Amino acid sequence: MDVLLKRKVKDLGFDVEDLLVGDRTALMVYLRVTAFGEDYNQLVYSPNLGEIVEGTISLSTLNQKKLTVKSDENGEFDYVLQKTGKRITFTLLTGKDEEVVDIREKEDSKRNPDGISNKIIFTLEQQIKSIDGERDKIKISNIIKKLPIIDSRLLRKYIDEITPGLDFKTTARTQGGESVETFLRFNSTFFWPEL
Repeated sequence: MDVLLKRKVKDLGFDVEDLLVGDRTALMVYLRVTAFGEDYNQLVYSPNLGEIVEGTISLSTLNQKKLTVKSDENGEFDYVLQKTGKRITFTLLTGKDEEVVDIREKEDSKRNPDGISNKIIFTLEQQIKSIDGERDKIKISNIIKKLPIIDSRLLRKYIDEITPGLDFKTTARTQGGESVETFLRFNSTFFWPEL
């Protein structure tokens, strides 16, 4: 996907890896619609039939999630953790940030073959820029690893709520005319429908 995005926007004067994750995803959906049309078929569960059937999603009906919170001059957002009361600042993930998290997760899985993922910790370490004014990355990492689960969960929920992009909750039409509430999933047929 990164190669596709880089080739399609190479003449616009910016690096697609600097785009927010939600903007990158919206751009991929736009490119899919431009290349193959707005209809996308995926398997959905039909409550009426009680089985999995093929449904058609109109990609042009996906709702946009707009940024509703203002960042400071550094692009950072404020948040106070509910349980510990710690004041943090964080940024939204870019493509470069996602790549850093993915690399760290792969390295970690080689060192720890127990199957436990630390992706949530790596993501928070990439996003959180300060905790109670502390900006040292090592100290921030140590604090993140000791955060109560409720603080981590509510912070991630808040970040997800304010992150701009597309809302993947949608409705699919089945061949029988039924409307089924579903969630858009990306797979190999999204850009290569002939597969």
